[in-house]
Amino acid sequence: MPRKKKVASSCYAMPLRGGRWGACQVLGVVEEGTDVVAFSWVGDHPPTLAELADAEPLLLTHHAHRGQMERLYVSGPPPAAFIHLGERAPVVDPTTPGRSYGGWDSLTLQPRLQKRWDDEVPASEKARYRDGDGPVTIGETTVKPGSRVRIGAAPDAMFPLAVEDAVPWSALDAAGQLTEIEYTGRDPGVLTYAASRALISTLVWREHGQTTIDVRGAQVSELRVDASRRLTLALDDEVETLVVMGHGRGRTVAVDLPSEGRDLELRIWEPKKSVLPPAVKGLSALRELSVSGVKTLDLRAVRRGYPGLTSITVWTRYGTLVHARELARLPSLTSLTLYDVYDMNVQDLPELEALPALRHACFHGLRKSDAQALKQRWKKLPHLDISGAKNDAWVAANADNPLRDWVDDDEGFGERACKIYAKAYREAGKAKGKGDAKRTLTGFVTALNRLDDRCGGPIDTLRREQALEAYGILIALTSVNENEAFEWFNELRAF
Repeated sequence: MPRKKKVASSCYAMPLRGGRWGACQVLGVVEEGTDVVAFSWVGDHPPTLAELADAEPLLLTHHAHRGQMERLYVSGPPPAAFIHLGERAPVVDPTTPGRSYGGWDSLTLQPRLQKRWDDEVPASEKARYRDGDGPVTIGETTVKPGSRVRIGAAPDAMFPLAVEDAVPWSALDAAGQLTEIEYTGRDPGVLTYAASRALISTLVWREHGQTTIDVRGAQVSELRVDASRRLTLALDDEVETLVVMGHGRGRTVAVDLPSEGRDLELRIWEPKKSVLPPAVKGLSALRELSVSGVKTLDLRAVRRGYPGLTSITVWTRYGTLVHARELARLPSLTSLTLYDVYDMNVQDLPELEALPALRHACFHGLRKSDAQALKQRWKKLPHLDISGAKNDAWVAANADNPLRDWVDDDEGFGERACKIYAKAYREAGKAKGKGDAKRTLTGFVTALNRLDDRCGGPIDTLRREQALEAYGILIALTSVNENEAFEWFNELRAF
């Protein structure tokens, strides 16, 4: 029996970065989500319905794509910035199911990536990408890096080098499909090299020791850097995402960007001492902010630093929310997402009448009593998502357990994982000498291997990273060499 569609054939203009516009069509709403397909049309103005009369669906051929259609099941209604144009005949057969899931942001990203591939990437770079990777030799190491190369002093570097070493960057020319460089070191030649490869879109630079990093003229869309005592970042509008790692008090980060961050997403990862850091200067027009790893979310500090925000996403460490009423002084705020805020006064949140632009709020990880109060206080919000509510006893027992969120997807699996970590934590604190420490660390990994096997392999990429974070905490409780301990992890883990 065919699935019933609730909505059919509505077309929307989509604002793209850089002032361009694209378009999409909502084919319908089914159990899997809203069924949407992007058009191949891209222009410098919102299209009319007449301009879409002969438009075809967007077929992706950039990078590793081989002509698949940009058709997705997404959740929620079209973003407020989309413009409804009217109806036209479906550009594809809506009764044929789609195969992919994603978000509205993918529908605005893929037309730009395809347009850039078609019109801006040199033929030589496309040919090099299609030819694939050859072996790269740096020092005593020879590998085929694929899309990402990790080089320098990081423990997991493909090509180990000391922080001070110069890097023979031209050796990476053989990596035809290279799109991401992760570098731990101080050789500024990484900037020149990244600019020479049109398909390098992500640059991660740790322990750089620089006071100025200038990526203008490169095609880098995501830049991740360590915060240093004084750091100026010179960017252009190619940069869509800026990640600042380890920012904190006593450090100054400033951005030189003509748009003052209007089309930039700023992510602040793991600030020093888990304290919300001073605002990054030069981003008075910033609209999207993400912060991870804070203990206290001070919304007054957020509002003062970035008064034009439309979207706030914060991952806390079983955090505290203060100055919640400051949300009412962010008139453009449309989306608020908070993770693991277990200490807040729901009555301090503004009434919805004081938040005229707010359309979506997500609270994941909170006390059950707060979840109930939120459902009442913001019950008229168009989209209110509340999940991961826990009772007070659970919060008290697992506030510092890095595997605590595993219980949200599978309660039994998550409970056992938390107990494995808690046992290892107690043992690591009592370890005397390398032998005791190794038994504790390897026992933790072995126990997770058994749990993963018994439960059918639920330790995916995200959980593997969380397990590695937990392992790092255990290492810090012992006196063993960090690099050697991480080698044990990589040798033993089966997930």
